[in-house]
Amino acid sequence: MEPRFLHLDVHRWDNCLKSDLVVGGLYNWHLAMGGDILLWDEVGPKMKDYDIIFIPINGHTINSRLISRAKDMVGDDVKVITAVDYAREIWSRTIPDILHHLRHELLAADFIWTADGAHIPYLQALTNGQRHINFLPHPVDVDKLSTHAVTKEDREKDVSVYIHRYDNDWVTPWLATKNLPWPMLVICGADIAPTLPPYFQDVRQPMPFVEYVPWQAQRYVSLDSCNMIHTFGRMQVENAALGIPTVGTENVEAQKFLWPRLVTKAGDAVKQAELVARLFDDTAFYDEVVKYAAIHARWYSHENAKKQLITHLYTKDSSDGIKVQKD
Repeated sequence: MEPRFLHLDVHRWDNCLKSDLVVGGLYNWHLAMGGDILLWDEVGPKMKDYDIIFIPINGHTINSRLISRAKDMVGDDVKVITAVDYAREIWSRTIPDILHHLRHELLAADFIWTADGAHIPYLQALTNGQRHINFLPHPVDVDKLSTHAVTKEDREKDVSVYIHRYDNDWVTPWLATKNLPWPMLVICGADIAPTLPPYFQDVRQPMPFVEYVPWQAQRYVSLDSCNMIHTFGRMQVENAALGIPTVGTENVEAQKFLWPRLVTKAGDAVKQAELVARLFDDTAFYDEVVKYAAIHARWYSHENAKKQLITHLYTKDSSDGIKVQKD
C-alpha cells in the first residue's frame, strides 16, 4: 500500500500552488507522493492518519518549532521528515539565533535530506554527526513543463537573465552581457529593480508561474546569476524540460548536473559571456547540451523523486551503510 503523505506547514504559499503548473521544488512533494498539503491549524488529530509528514525547513516552520511539535504529537508511528532548502549563506540573515533553533528542529526529525550538496557538511556539523544527511532530488513536473516547449527556430533571439532575490548580484551578469549584441531580458526582485535601468533596458519583476512558463519557453538562452549563494536550482531543471540552454555557476547543484558544459566559476563574467555567445553561434553545441539536459532532467521527475524518497526512507541501510530509517 502506498504511504499516506502530508506536507505540513504554517503558511501556504499560494503563489506556488494556485495553478496546474507548480513552481519546481519543495511544493511538488505532495503531488509527487499523491498526498495532501495542510496547515497546522487545519490538520488537528488527522495528523495521525498519515504515514509520512513532511515539514520543510523555512522561517515559519523553524520559528513555530513545527517539526518537534509534530513529532511529539504523532510519536514513533508516523515518520516526520524534513528537507533543508535554505541557502546556507542566508542562515544568519534571517532568524535570530537560527542555528540553535535549526539544530533543535533537525534533531527532532526522523529523516533529513537536501537537494543541494553544499548543505551536507554544514548540516552534519550543525547536528554534530547525530543525523545522516541524505541527498535527494526535489521533484519538478518535467513532463508537464515539456509540453510548453517550442523549437529553437521559433524562439526569440534573446537572453533571459535571472538575478536571484537572495543573491542580488547584478554586476556579474551585466559584465557578462554588456558587449553581447542580443537583447537581455532581466528578471529580478523589486528591491533592486529600480537600480538596473542604467545597465539593462528590459527589467521585469517575477511573474506568476503560469505566465512565466510560456514566456520563458520563447527565450533562446538563459543566464543564471547565482554568484553569491548556493542553491538547488529549480530554474535549471525547468529550462531543461523547456529545452533552453542555461549558463550558470558551480554554486547551483542542478547546473552542474544538467548543464555541465555551461558551468562557470562564480563571478566569471568572461566565461559566461563566451558561453552565451557560443550558444548563439554554434547550433551543434546548442543541440548537444539541450539533449543532455533533457535526458538527465528525468532525475527530478515526480516519479523518480518519489522512488528515491521511499527507497531511502524505508530501506534499513543506505548505499553507504548508514542507517536512514531513524538516523
